[in-house]
Amino acid sequence: ATVEYSTDGGHTWNTSFNAVEGLNDVQVRQTDIAGNTSDSTSFSFTLDTSAAAPGVALTTDSGSSASDHITNVGTLNLTGIETGATVEYSIDGGHTWNTSFSATEGLNDVQVRQTDIAGNTSDPTSFSFTLDTSAAAPGVALTTDSGSSASDHVTNVGTLNLTGVETGATVEYSTDGGHTWNTSFNAVEGLNDV
Repeated sequence: ATVEYSTDGGHTWNTSFNAVEGLNDVQVRQTDIAGNTSDSTSFSFTLDTSAAAPGVALTTDSGSSASDHITNVGTLNLTGIETGATVEYSIDGGHTWNTSFSATEGLNDVQVRQTDIAGNTSDPTSFSFTLDTSAAAPGVALTTDSGSSASDHVTNVGTLNLTGVETGATVEYSTDGGHTWNTSFNAVEGLNDV
């Protein structure tokens, strides 16, 4: 028997068939050695040979810059995920993969890939960000503790020396027990509670 295929609704017939990416509507018939041609059988399928690498970004890039990948919210926003695909994450350079990801304090290097319902696994997308969920209280001292004692907090110079301030951090001062905050401080004559 001779087997023939049609991909144009039965208008033309060929003895070979090569599937194309995407939807394939094919009809198949046979002609036996006596010259009898069968009715055609219709078959449709989708050929999917690849999965696109997902897009990865921070859900919230918080802080002073919205594009520095430093955040206090360690969740990812994924784009380009195919319906029904399985998403996997790796935090060890692609050696092991898991279906969940939890950011840790500090630098996070993560790879994300998807496997679509046809079984195709995408190339991984690499993404790095820093999760910073707390700021340490800065150290505060007088720039100059003048007078008869260098440790009595009585001075004629009302400037403060701060330590432990993170690079790029905004420093704020309160002189009313934390009710209001300002980015500058000017000492007044007498007792200063900062």
